[in-house]
Amino acid sequence: MFDTITARMPLTMLRDDDAWHCDERVAGAYGATLSVRRRGSTLSVTGSYPRFVQGHNVWSGDNLVGLCSEVFERVAGALCVAVHPSDRHAWGAGQVELERVDVVRLYDLGSHERVQQWLQVAGAVARSRYQAVDMSRSTHGATVYVGKRSRRIGHKYYGKGGELRANPLPRMLPHRADIEGYAAGLLRVEVVLRRRALKERRLARAAAWADPAAARRILDERMSLVEMEDRMHLDDDVLAQLPARLIPVYDSWHAGRNVRELYSRPTFYRYRRMLLGFGIDIAAARPRLVRAASAHPLGVPVKDILCGREVGPPAWAGTPALRACS
Repeated sequence: MFDTITARMPLTMLRDDDAWHCDERVAGAYGATLSVRRRGSTLSVTGSYPRFVQGHNVWSGDNLVGLCSEVFERVAGALCVAVHPSDRHAWGAGQVELERVDVVRLYDLGSHERVQQWLQVAGAVARSRYQAVDMSRSTHGATVYVGKRSRRIGHKYYGKGGELRANPLPRMLPHRADIEGYAAGLLRVEVVLRRRALKERRLARAAAWADPAAARRILDERMSLVEMEDRMHLDDDVLAQLPARLIPVYDSWHAGRNVRELYSRPTFYRYRRMLLGFGIDIAAARPRLVRAASAHPLGVPVKDILCGREVGPPAWAGTPALRACS
């Protein structure tokens, strides 16, 4: 699935004496808009393409070429610009330059509360070797960012149901209550690929996304780079297997101390690597008071909760009016 896209729309019928030359907001379905900027004989079209077509971005289809073509037809109509057959052919063939693509995956965790619990734990324990992990809180709940300030690629996790509470869907949108109910327990993963990342991965043209596996590979790759060791304590039989030199390290972490302050950088990372083999990440601060029967705050490892819970558009959204370019 896709969300925000910036694409260069070929439109050779543009004239120099057209009334607009810079930025324009073009209206779509149920009040959604896109930003359109003229660049010679092309238009740079930015915004949530699914929302522009269907009035919301809870889901979309996986046909990026079809989605761009549908959006471009509507933009040209709104601007009263004729479409040359060669342009329409280029759109349909995926000969469209991309400058940003947001790829989306949804997990059904059952409730808004469960999503927020997952985000709180993930925000506390998530680590990435190459990018910073940050967590922020807003009116719709927590959001976990990985590579938030990257100029190439980054991703985030948040609750879609909470976002819709803070930013309600248009009142006139068909099936509004059904869509809100469907989104209530969704954990959303969004990967943002900017121009440099798209070019490096040879995904800078819409045709490169013709195989839905391209989007899945990006999501799998990004999520696999994030470590989430959320174990709060070791069982006695596992603890007995710890090498003697790791016992004081584990005890200090278990007591809630910042282990980084106790050892040199090389020693800390050597101990961290060894303890990761036992499912303990001493880089994640442990709360001083943890009262839980399970070794994990959510009962099972935080990443395992997502297994088997990936979902797509609901079955009742199978019509073109409810699913953008499926």
